[in-house]
Amino acid sequence: MASSRPVVSVAVDWGNNGNFTDSGDDVTTRTLDRDTITVAVGRDQVRAFSPAAPGQAAFSLNNVSKDYSPDNASSPLAGNVVSGRPVRIQAAQDATTYVLYRGYTDEHTVLPNRADRSVAITCTDALARFAQVTLSTALLFSARTGAVISAILDGIGWTGGRDLDQGATIIRYWWEEGTDAQAALAKVLAAEGPPALAYVDTGGGFVFRDRHHRLRNAASVTSQATFTNGATEPKYSEPSSYDDGSRDIVNTIVLNLPERKPSPANPSVVWEDAAQPLTVPLTEDPTIAWKTTDNIQVPAGGTTTVLVVAAAPFTDAQVPVAGTHFTQLSGTTTAALSRTSGQSTTITLTDGGGGSVIGSLILRARPVTEGRVYQVSAADSASVTAYGTRGLPAGTDMSWCSAADAAAVTSLILAHYAARRPIVTIPVRNANSTRLTQMLARDISDRVTVTDTQTGMNADCFIENIKYTMSEGGRFMETQFGCEKAPAAVTTPWTFGTSVFGTGVFGL
Repeated sequence: MASSRPVVSVAVDWGNNGNFTDSGDDVTTRTLDRDTITVAVGRDQVRAFSPAAPGQAAFSLNNVSKDYSPDNASSPLAGNVVSGRPVRIQAAQDATTYVLYRGYTDEHTVLPNRADRSVAITCTDALARFAQVTLSTALLFSARTGAVISAILDGIGWTGGRDLDQGATIIRYWWEEGTDAQAALAKVLAAEGPPALAYVDTGGGFVFRDRHHRLRNAASVTSQATFTNGATEPKYSEPSSYDDGSRDIVNTIVLNLPERKPSPANPSVVWEDAAQPLTVPLTEDPTIAWKTTDNIQVPAGGTTTVLVVAAAPFTDAQVPVAGTHFTQLSGTTTAALSRTSGQSTTITLTDGGGGSVIGSLILRARPVTEGRVYQVSAADSASVTAYGTRGLPAGTDMSWCSAADAAAVTSLILAHYAARRPIVTIPVRNANSTRLTQMLARDISDRVTVTDTQTGMNADCFIENIKYTMSEGGRFMETQFGCEKAPAAVTTPWTFGTSVFGTGVFGL
């Protein structure tokens, strides 16, 4: 018979060497039984509209030995009790071990009082670091959202695993300049549409799921369990919560989407800095967009770098050449570009031998500018009549969508949110093996059935976030599932060769 009591373990890679096997890494016996170990993963709200929040964890360690005091030079961990150390929290049921959390130490709060010699440690996962990195990227053309997210990961120097869906939305021109990676990721997810999701999994890899993943993944297509507050296991406990979903209705969407395209056909000047006059004044040459304001000196045998930030993204930047893109005032100089597209690039100037000076440096490229603005609008008249006009959640930025993708995403949103979608939060406690198996095995986006005799709810739902609390090594454990009611299933998604669509034509 399966166990109803998990075996919980906590490990910290104090040496930051990629494993949890060094002496002192396993801190399970040092976790304090009086305090709970907490873990929270998934979206920041129980809505498919909401982005994934950085995974959080917290626990306390017995510090009578002073091993976890950062300023204790005699500690065997001296110099390593710092933030950013990898953390792993696991729970085992018999022969199966589930990783509940992978992240990094964030804050250490040492309590030095004689009555309470402990250290409280909070943790966050790698997603929290996205907000701390500013992006400067090349320009991507007709890229699916999965490729764009891969470029964001490249931009932050991501070295972990990647499990990325291809994505349904195609972004015609994408770049970021001076945007933090978290904000950039949110814009791409908004363009993909709900229930798209990006998060860091329990193996430390980055996962992107597109707006169709719940139509493909087996755990999302078929209910994995039925949770009840009746007599049938697995049962959930009180207090549960229920929100009828009225405040999250969306029935009217209006988007203004600018169209971008490269112009003109030949490269023009996208940056200038004019100390020396050009042969043709800037006001008479619309191709000039960047040139130098001061002469640039390049040391003998050395290099000088110039950061170029244009007013708009560009592509096909030309490597500057003396006599064409800059004036050689003395010596000899050659130039190179760090990249040929984006909103910025770095020009590296290399001296030919005895030192050199240049002026009137310009950068020529094809600017990608805004042209026409398309308006995409959609509304559900029955919902507007019933609930009044309800727009998208504040901060939703779908500017990366093309008009076609915007129409697809808005149709999806209205189909799912023009009518209310209840959300429920159900706590499940390890009173028996049936419950514990479900508590440990379920994941974000899993489809489950929830029945509630008080509210009358009896419907399939998707798990949007999960919170674990554990104490006394796993003797007491609770898993709280935040679930949103699943939209109505599509019973005939594809039609082949009908009299309406014609032979060999797919109809959606």
